[in-house]
Amino acid sequence: MKLSTCLDRGRTRIFADWQRLLSHAPKDNPLAEPAALYHLIDPTLDRLRIRLESFEWRASNHVVRGKDTWPPHCHCGFNPFLDFYVRGERVVMARFQLQAWLSFDGLKWVQDQFRIIALEDIRGFGGVCQRNATVKQAGRVGG
Repeated sequence: MKLSTCLDRGRTRIFADWQRLLSHAPKDNPLAEPAALYHLIDPTLDRLRIRLESFEWRASNHVVRGKDTWPPHCHCGFNPFLDFYVRGERVVMARFQLQAWLSFDGLKWVQDQFRIIALEDIRGFGGVCQRNATVKQAGRVGG
């Protein structure tokens, strides 16, 4: 079975479980309000499906363990994508771990593809966060 097919077959369950985990998240971050994040689940699963379908098993498509820490550090703790992706990874990986045919390397591959997507969004938000010292410095220089 292809990895993308496995994702497709479990998609409804993944969505429901991810939504449930988000709804039980601590409510201490107004940017990470669960109801505001639900609409991101389907596009994230679409991006994962594309990666599982399209990318080869090569070094450039892996997370560099040790360099790319998980979960990534957030300077202010308000990045809404941190909890979103940590909880999402738990659900997605639970689905793939049920597949007896999938090797340990295959599981790592799926996890890497998920984390690549997550890191893009988490770092993207961090790059414009006004609490990030680098962004503040750039604002003072440019302004």
